[in-house]
Amino acid sequence: MRLPIRYLAAAAALLTATVAISSPTVSEAPRFAASVSPTSMDHYINLRLRLAASDAAGRPHLARLLAEQTEAMLHYDAARAWYELARPLAQGDEAFAVRLGLARLDIFENPVAAAPALAALRRERPAVPAVPQLQGRLALVRGDAPTALTLFRDAAALAVKAGGEHSGDDLQSASADLSVAAAFAGDMPLAANYAAASGLGSGPPQLTTPANLTLVRCDPATGLRADDQAIFDVTIDDRHATKVALMWASRPGLNAELLGNNIFFGWRWQPGTPAVLERGFRVTLACSSAGEVVLPYRFIERLGDWLVGRGVRAMPMRTTRHAEANADALMAELLRREQLDGINSLQLVPVLVMAIDGSAATSAATAALGERAMAIMEKAAAPADLILGMAPAPNDTADLDAWLARRMAILAADRTSDNALVRLETRYRLAGVINQRNPAAAVDLLNDITAAPLTVLPAQHRLRRAVVDALAEFDDARGKRLDADRRRIAAGLPRDLCSQADADPQLTGVEITEDDYPEAARLNLLTGTVLVEHRIDERGRVARSRVVYAQPPRLFDDATLKPFKGAATAVLPRRGGKPFACERGPQRVKWQLNAWKRE
Repeated sequence: MRLPIRYLAAAAALLTATVAISSPTVSEAPRFAASVSPTSMDHYINLRLRLAASDAAGRPHLARLLAEQTEAMLHYDAARAWYELARPLAQGDEAFAVRLGLARLDIFENPVAAAPALAALRRERPAVPAVPQLQGRLALVRGDAPTALTLFRDAAALAVKAGGEHSGDDLQSASADLSVAAAFAGDMPLAANYAAASGLGSGPPQLTTPANLTLVRCDPATGLRADDQAIFDVTIDDRHATKVALMWASRPGLNAELLGNNIFFGWRWQPGTPAVLERGFRVTLACSSAGEVVLPYRFIERLGDWLVGRGVRAMPMRTTRHAEANADALMAELLRREQLDGINSLQLVPVLVMAIDGSAATSAATAALGERAMAIMEKAAAPADLILGMAPAPNDTADLDAWLARRMAILAADRTSDNALVRLETRYRLAGVINQRNPAAAVDLLNDITAAPLTVLPAQHRLRRAVVDALAEFDDARGKRLDADRRRIAAGLPRDLCSQADADPQLTGVEITEDDYPEAARLNLLTGTVLVEHRIDERGRVARSRVVYAQPPRLFDDATLKPFKGAATAVLPRRGGKPFACERGPQRVKWQLNAWKRE
């Protein structure tokens, strides 16, 4: 049974997403882009340490780099704070990049302020393609697809005219946005043409996430409604997403971090052609009625702040795209710091973190680096969540009881903070790590959390709801339906998920043939992936279907939904022997030329 928890290993995933991968010759000069494109790939931790040691002249530059990195991680509140720190002292290109970054954020948080800010930026530098492209995104957010098309065309023309190193990237980005705007305008042939022009017809990345795809649950308590939807600009490497930028949102203030977090934590694509891989692609994403309760995770920012407060020094070197060279340089820096500061010094931690993130070594070697970092942090009396984030998961040969006992001792000994909520969240993530190998111990950890006083963990707090949701799934798996229902009722959680049925109500009678392939997509050699979820009524019929993921956006949505109209389940959905209507989790449909596949 699957425990719906974002496990502690998510810390490693997010750190890896921000790993330093730049060439030493890459400049940190501003790059004016419609989707945040950090001009420095220096590690977040090292940037944070560099900022702490900077003088007034260097502060706006480094604050802008941090703003870009946090914006690329969907941490928009932190990004805004860094941009605002840089704004008063930034000059020239730096000042323009800072104002552009704030305008990017305002499109989705404060559209009224974004319009005059972008107009001023365009008057100031009319040749920058990113500005009309952002104006087009603002028009699209406001529901004005024709104006968006015009502005995106302006951006594409400027990209061609500009030439230079980034011209191809800017043109591809504008073309991808043109495809989205054309789809919103209802012109699917034009949308398909632009999608092909952006590179999606020559081998797009294919989503390969396992069947238990993690989508965040629609929940008014967390600010995500069933009608919320967003389109993200995603860039991946050979393992995972490295950039997730909001391109369109169905309403201002939509919680993009919560909605897009899972793209970082565990989603995988089979890489497509190098051009698409490096320049990105667009995906539609919505919350799911049958999704998980997901908690935001800000480990990297907490770690950076804590290390700054302890006077840890920045590293004087950068890493490269070659893992072997990275390892050599990092090990040399580690040895230098050992000789200068001692083998148990906190000065070693940023080097160990970067070595873990960029490691091409075996999991055992990486785990050893993590254990060493954890021991140093423990000796320095760091907060428990930061200590445990250093070595988040046990390796296959670990003694799980000893592994868990040590971590529980660290939690019990944590006296560095009066923030009991952070300690409870850390306990929750530990439960997620050990669940597969020791479910009983995971349940004990979760029950300990529910025993927390309501003054510490209120009844409707997101963490308590996530814990109760996990415990209810354990009850379901053991046949304790009434106990599961009582838990869900008390926490205000849904009790109408098909996963809670006596038997999975699989759909039958769904036929998809080559004749169903959208003609515009066929003519442009486009492939697609759509995830669709269904509301099943008490008679076993599909009462409603909705798209929760689409790549590329909108081009395959109608063709995917049509075959499910009137479909029925092989068995009636029953719970405790009684018929009940339920929400069925996402079903994946892959659209491929000369073949179709429904999972």
